[in-house]
Amino acid sequence: MAKEKKEKTPGYEEFHDALQSGAVRNVYIFHGEETYLMQQAVAELQARLVPAGFEEFNYHRLSGKGLTVQDLTEVVEAMPMMAQHTLVVVTDMDLFRLDEGQRGLLIELLGDFPEYCTLVFVYDVLAYKRDGKMKKLLAVCLTALVCWVCAGYAEETQVGDTVMFGQYEQDGNLDNGSEPIAWQVLDVQGGKALLMSRYALDCLPFHDEKTDAAWNQSALNAWLQADFRAAFTDAEWAAIAPVTLADTAAYWREPL
Repeated sequence: MAKEKKEKTPGYEEFHDALQSGAVRNVYIFHGEETYLMQQAVAELQARLVPAGFEEFNYHRLSGKGLTVQDLTEVVEAMPMMAQHTLVVVTDMDLFRLDEGQRGLLIELLGDFPEYCTLVFVYDVLAYKRDGKMKKLLAVCLTALVCWVCAGYAEETQVGDTVMFGQYEQDGNLDNGSEPIAWQVLDVQGGKALLMSRYALDCLPFHDEKTDAAWNQSALNAWLQADFRAAFTDAEWAAIAPVTLADTAAYWREPL
């Protein structure tokens, strides 16, 4: 008798492996037919982030029905009590039906998200269907950066490590100067390390005009080459390995 083949769940397995390695993200969206796995994922986050006995202060469960981004922001920004983290779980908040004002507030929240909080959107009854507006919102609000670095900056690093490289304003206090940028090591090969910023560093559109724009003509590329360039010393900038794009004339077009 043939054995029943066990179906793999790559989304959950990837989440579980990352969590076991200590890589906890600030924002998750859980969706799919496996309700048990979504519940299990939330339980794993709770076990790792919320100390037993302090759930009332640090673990917040909200219904998405009628929830405004203003109310969500108030809960997300609440400081942890007798703990290092808070966990906020929102069930069935229809992100795809937010009006323009609410989407703008969500962009602001995600663009300056408190590092002590983990926010989970769970799609339980509501169907998870990304639309053009949501794709654009995610592209605008989460400007996490990826780069290869070499020379001395890649020595003795391993996948999963967190390294400090460059400085950029992140806490909103201009008086205390820029803060070091934390990067997670995604890969190491050939004397180079592939880094992704641990946190979203800024909130920027691909382009500043509602028109087709090639990457090499985009406002985002101009920002990277000018404003963000200032986050690095000359030695650090020189350590960033050049990357050749397959098609630098690729265009961004407004979603239909």
